[in-house]
Amino acid sequence: MHDQDVLIGFIAYYLNDEGEFAYISLTAILPEWQHKGIGHLMFTSLYDYIGGKYSFLNLEVLKTNINARGFYKKEGFIMSEDRNEKLLMSKKLMDGIE
Repeated sequence: MHDQDVLIGFIAYYLNDEGEFAYISLTAILPEWQHKGIGHLMFTSLYDYIGGKYSFLNLEVLKTNINARGFYKKEGFIMSEDRNEKLLMSKKLMDGIE
């Protein structure tokens, strides 16, 4: 996401055709742009882009990152696996691939 010529946020992800899931490896938003709906807009764009192709969207988050965990929960992610210092969170996008 850009504001004029400044990159204010991004989502890095990969698509796993064999596993029917997409995986977010990194999200970032400049601190001064946080809590303004930018994250939701970025995720909505990602849902639109991969929608209809993948059953789940997965990500890992540090257990100590309470703000990120709250944001992902608002976006519909649920904790699916405890991985020591991190949690695997998943969001169901659709019932299956056609």
